Amino acid sequence: MDRRRWQRRCGFRSAGWVELIRIWLRPSWRAMACLLLPLMLASPAAAAVQEYDDHPACGGQTVDPARRIVACTQIIEDRSETKNNRAAAFVIRGSAFLNQGDKDRAIADYGEAIKINPSDGDAHFNRGIAWTRKGDDDRAIADYGEAIKINPKDFEAYFNRGLAWNRKGDSDRAIADFSRTITINPKDADAYYNRGLVFFGKADYDRAIADFDQVVARTPGDVNVYYNRASALVKKNQLDRAIADYSEVIKLDPMGANAYYDRALILARKGEHDKAIEDYSQAIRLNPEDSDAYYHRGLASAGKGDDDRAIADFDKAVEAGFKEAVIYVDRGSAWRRKGQYQRSVADYDRAAAINPSNPLVYVLRAITWVQAGNYERAAADCNRAISIDPKGSDAYGVRASIWSRKMDYDRAIADYNQAVGLDPANASNYYDRGLVWKKMGDYDRAIADYDRAISLNPKNATYYDDRGLAWRHKGDLDRAMADADKAIGLDPKDAGAYNDRGLVWAAKGDDDRAMADYGKAIALDPKQATAFYNRGNAWVRRDNYDQAIADYNRTLSIDGNDASALVNRGDSWSHKGENKRALADFDLALALNPANPRYFHGRGNVWISMGEYERAIADFARAFELDPQNAQTYDGRGFIWLTKGDYARAVADYDKAITLDPKIAYVYLGRGMISFHSGAAERAAADFRRAAMLKPSDAYLAMWLYLAERLGGGPGHLREATAKLDMKKWPAPAVRMLLGETSLAEAMAASADSNPFKQSGNRCEATLFAAELAHVEGRGDEALRLYRGAARDCPNAYYERAAAKAALHELAQ
Repeated sequence: MDRRRWQRRCGFRSAGWVELIRIWLRPSWRAMACLLLPLMLASPAAAAVQEYDDHPACGGQTVDPARRIVACTQIIEDRSETKNNRAAAFVIRGSAFLNQGDKDRAIADYGEAIKINPSDGDAHFNRGIAWTRKGDDDRAIADYGEAIKINPKDFEAYFNRGLAWNRKGDSDRAIADFSRTITINPKDADAYYNRGLVFFGKADYDRAIADFDQVVARTPGDVNVYYNRASALVKKNQLDRAIADYSEVIKLDPMGANAYYDRALILARKGEHDKAIEDYSQAIRLNPEDSDAYYHRGLASAGKGDDDRAIADFDKAVEAGFKEAVIYVDRGSAWRRKGQYQRSVADYDRAAAINPSNPLVYVLRAITWVQAGNYERAAADCNRAISIDPKGSDAYGVRASIWSRKMDYDRAIADYNQAVGLDPANASNYYDRGLVWKKMGDYDRAIADYDRAISLNPKNATYYDDRGLAWRHKGDLDRAMADADKAIGLDPKDAGAYNDRGLVWAAKGDDDRAMADYGKAIALDPKQATAFYNRGNAWVRRDNYDQAIADYNRTLSIDGNDASALVNRGDSWSHKGENKRALADFDLALALNPANPRYFHGRGNVWISMGEYERAIADFARAFELDPQNAQTYDGRGFIWLTKGDYARAVADYDKAITLDPKIAYVYLGRGMISFHSGAAERAAADFRRAAMLKPSDAYLAMWLYLAERLGGGPGHLREATAKLDMKKWPAPAVRMLLGETSLAEAMAASADSNPFKQSGNRCEATLFAAELAHVEGRGDEALRLYRGAARDCPNAYYERAAAKAALHELAQ
C-alpha cells in the first residue's frame, strides 16, 4: 500500500529547543509552526470497500480522528483483510490516537503494525514521535534508528533523531544526524537551522552563523533565524552585523519588543547610548512592564553621564518588579557619583541584604565611605569583603587607597602588594601602587609600576600622564614630554594631560608653550582649577601680577579651599605693594591649613614688606616649629637680620641655610653682601660666583659678581655674562649702566613699569647699583648720596635696601 507519513516532523522543532537558545542576556522564546500532514492511503481492494461502508474514512485526509478510529478499527478487526491493510490501519489509527493525545494507544497500535510488518519504516518513525511525546527519548531514538535501517535515505528520521539526541545532551550525535539530513536533502532549511542551534550551544559560533546563513538563503523571511544569528554574531563581537540582523527582525516584526531591547544592548555596548536609549524606550512602549528595559535604559543614561535619568529608570525598574541586587548596586553608584553618599550607602545596604555574600557590594560601599571621608567604615567594609573572598584583589586595592589618604604609605604599599599578587594582570593595581610610591618620593619605583601598568594596558592615557609627572620630578624633562605627548595622543580631550604637559614646558623654561597648554586645558574643562592655578604661576614668572591674580581668582572661584592659590595670590598682591590684601590671603590659607610652614614663611615675607620685622620673626619662628630643617626659613630670617644690621645673626642663619640646602642662590647673595660691605671682596665674589653658577641667567647675581670682582681689583666679567641674560627686559638697563653703555638717567628713564610698585623697585635698583659702581670707582661722595637715596626709597623687601643700609653702616665706621 503506497502511503505517506502521517506525523512527519510535527511539533518537535520547538519543543526541544526552548531552553537551548538564549538571546544575549535573556531568552528568545520561539516556536516553529508545523502542521500535521495527513496520511494518503491507497484504495483498498474492491471487496473490502463494498463490505465496509465507512472504510474510506480510515484514510480520509479531512476525517475527524474519532471517526477515523472507528473506520480503521473495522479494518483491523476484519480477519479477512490482508496483513498489509491491517498494518496500515494500525498505523493510521495510532496516528489518530496520537492526535487525540492518547500516546499509549498510539504506541500500542504502532507496535501491532510492526508485529505484522517489522520492515514498516513508517510505523517505527511514528512510534518514535509518540515516544518523544511521552518524554522517552531513548525509545524514540531506537525507533528512528530502525526507520533509518529500513530506509537509509530517510532524512526525516535522521532529523527527528537529531532532535532527540540533543535533548539528551549528546550534541555531537545531534550534529551528525542533522548533517546526514542535509546530505540527503540539501534544501532542508530546518536541518541547517537546528544544527546551527546546536553549534550555538557548543559555543561554535562560526559554524552556527554559517548554518543560519544557509537558512536565510532558503527562507529569507524567517524572523527567528535572524534573531538567533544576531545572538551568535554578538558572541563573536561582530556587533554591526548583529545590529543589522536585529534591524531585520524589527522590520519583519515591528511589534516585537525583544528585538528593540536586544539591539539596544549592543548599541550600549558600543557606547552609542542615545540610540540605545531610543530602542529601550520603544521596547518599553511595546511592553510597559518590562523591568529589564527600564534597568538597562538606566545603565545607558548612566553611561552618558546622566545619573538623574539613570536613577529615575532604576526606580521604575524596581516598581516593575526588578528584584536583583545589581539594580541597587548600580543605583547606589549613581547616587555616589552625585555626591549623595547617604542614599548611595542605603542602596548598597539593600543590595547586601539581598546578597550578603557578594564581596563587591562591600567594596563599592567602601568606596562611598572613602569619598564621604569615613575611612573607618570604609576599612570595615573592605575587611568584610576580604573575609568573604580572601583572594579578591579589589578590597585590598580600596583599603590601600584608604591608607594612602591617611598618609600611612607603608600599609598602602602592603595592601597594593596583596592586590598585585592576587591579580597580576590588573593594570590599575600597579598604577595605584605607583601613585603611592610617587607620594613617598620614590619616583624610580613609581615609574617601574607605571611601566608595568602600561605594558598591561597601553591604551590608557592616564598611565602615561602620571609616568610623565614622575619623570618631571626626576628632572628627565624629555621623557616627561614624550609621555605627556603620548597621553594627549591617546586622549586629545583630556584637559589634565594638557595641564601636565604645560608643567613640563614650564620646567623647560618655555612659558609660552606652557600657557598655551594651560589654555587648552581650560577650554576643554573650564572648571579645571589646576590649569588656572598653573597659568597664574606662569604670569608670576613674567611679573604680570594682575593676570596672575585674575587666574588665582578663577582658581578660587572653582575651589575656595585651595590654600596654595590663596598663598600665591597673596604673594602677587605683595609684589604689587598691596600688603593688606596679601596678609588677608595668607590668613585665609593658614585658617585652612595651620600646619603648613610655607604659609607662615610667606606671611613673614609680607610682614618684611611692611617693615614689621618682629612679626616676621614670629612667623618664621612658627615655621621653624613645624619644620626645623627648612633652609628657606633660615634664608628669610637671615634677610631680616641683614636688614636690621645684625650681621652676625644674618651670617649664622645664612650658613645654616647653606648647610641644609646648598642650592638656594639668594642665600649666597645675602651672605655675600655682608662680606662686600665688610671689606672682604674676595669672599663676597666667591659667594656671588656660587649664586651665579646656580642661576646663570639671573642679571642681579651677575651684577653683584661683577662689582665684587671690580672691588677686588679685577676687570669683572659682566660683559661675558650678558650672553646668558635677557637683555630685553629690566634690569638690562642697569646692566648696561654698569658696563658704561648708559647713564643713570637713562636707566631711570627705562625703569618705567605699569605696576607702580614695580616701577619704584626698578628705580631703587638703578640707584643702588649706580651707588655701588661709584663706590667701586672711588667716587665716595656720589656713592654716599645714592646710598642714602636707596636706603630711603627702596621697598622694605628689596635686597638693594639692605645693601644700601649695609653700605652706610660700612661708611660710618
